[in-house]
Amino acid sequence: MGFFEALDTIPPQLEELLHRLNRDGPPVTCLISDIAITVPTQRVADKFKIPRIAFYTCSASFQLLVSYVVEGKRTSAKLALEGLQKERTSLFCDILPGLPSLLNRDLPDWNHVVDDNAFMWRLISQTWQQSEHRAHAMVINTFKELEAPVFQALLEGFRLPMYGIGPLAQPLQKSTSLWREDETCITWLDKQSPLSVLYISFGSIVGAFCPSLHA
Repeated sequence: MGFFEALDTIPPQLEELLHRLNRDGPPVTCLISDIAITVPTQRVADKFKIPRIAFYTCSASFQLLVSYVVEGKRTSAKLALEGLQKERTSLFCDILPGLPSLLNRDLPDWNHVVDDNAFMWRLISQTWQQSEHRAHAMVINTFKELEAPVFQALLEGFRLPMYGIGPLAQPLQKSTSLWREDETCITWLDKQSPLSVLYISFGSIVGAFCPSLHA
């Protein structure tokens, strides 16, 4: 909570930067900022009368789910927004265009040392509503061919124009993992027929070969 609340203090410094850039060079004509800092940066963009583009670093599918949550189209989301305990094993067969049926446990959960769910869902609700109604557009770290039904649902259901500009992760010349790489699987992989091994990454930039599933 302290981290996100601290982000609300950046407008004076951002305004000073924009004034300096406008004075010393070509004027700033657009502001692109992470959706997590929508509130302070949208305020500055409105003050300078320039369009703001919201940058969403997650998938379009997650953005669509968040938008449905904020719009109150999932019962479990209403509980989360109210800060109530949600039954995470229940299945809500909501008709959500672009997404499969989801369990409550599939919803994001910010319950670490303390339960931050109520705070985070209020923050997400505020940032999404401001972005949808005040941002010029949204750019997402994905591409349409990867999430075509999701993009279709986003474009049909919401006012905000959305564009896929990803993937943005650049290929690394060497691993950034703190673990020593296990390359013993490479010999085995080289012996497999084409399209017979499924590669799964659990969110790391470098990734790892998991126990392989044969097609």
